Parts: sequence; C-alpha cells; structure tokens
Amino acid sequence: MYVWNLNGTFAESETPWPTFQGNVHRNGRIGFEVPTAVTGPADGGLPATAALFQNYPNPFNPTTRIVFDVPRGRPQPVTLRVYDITGALVRTLVDDMVPPGRHTREWDGRDDRGIMVGTGVYFCQLREPGVVSTRKTVLLK
Repeated sequence: MYVWNLNGTFAESETPWPTFQGNVHRNGRIGFEVPTAVTGPADGGLPATAALFQNYPNPFNPTTRIVFDVPRGRPQPVTLRVYDITGALVRTLVDDMVPPGRHTREWDGRDDRGIMVGTGVYFCQLREPGVVSTRKTVLLK
C-alpha cells in the first residue's frame, strides 16, 4: 500500500478509482451519476432524445442489462439487436413499437435459437427513427 500526503484540497468526485474502474460504468469516478437526456418534471421526466446506454455488468456472465431511451412524443419503432464480431446477427431483443421512456432488456448470452453463444466481444445496436447507436459488450465464461 502506498500513501501520499499531497498539499491541496481533496475532491472526492475527481478521484480516480482504479480497481475495475470503480463502478458499473467503468469510468473510474466515485459517486458518478450517469448523464442522461432526461428533461425536467414539466414533461413527466420523459427523455428528450433517443439513447443507448452502456450495458451492465460488462463484461458479463451469465446475463447483462441493456438500457435505452425512447424520446417523448408517441411510440417509436425500435429494434435492439446483438451482433457478433463478424457482424452476424446473434439475437433480436426488441423489434416493436415502444412507448416513450426508459426501457431495460436483459440478454442471457443466447442466440435467437436459444443456444448459448461463446465467450467473446458482441455489439448491442439500437435503431430508432433517425438514430443508430452501438455499444460493445463482452461475454466471459
């Protein structure tokens, strides 16, 4: 263990947390709040824009949660799919009209046929009107 006596003011929010980057967002910040596009209470707290957030946990085994926003307004056609490193479709988690708000889907590491996929890098892709967003995830066994 190392201890340093540094002159200056300690700011907890600016302190890196190196062990596994410290939180489920893997950003190395203590007490980090996830920035979102959620607006104030005047519009019921519905998201202003479409967004795909980093899944958690990541890496994962056996399941991970994928969170996405559908912007305020009316229901939107949404697809949420998982692809492997070659770009081949592994699993479709959502392919439907989805109402505005924050939504969570769980992926259990299985393909569309229900077969467990292997350890590796996968990509979660969200498609909404005018928006395509992709996040990398890692399945470890």
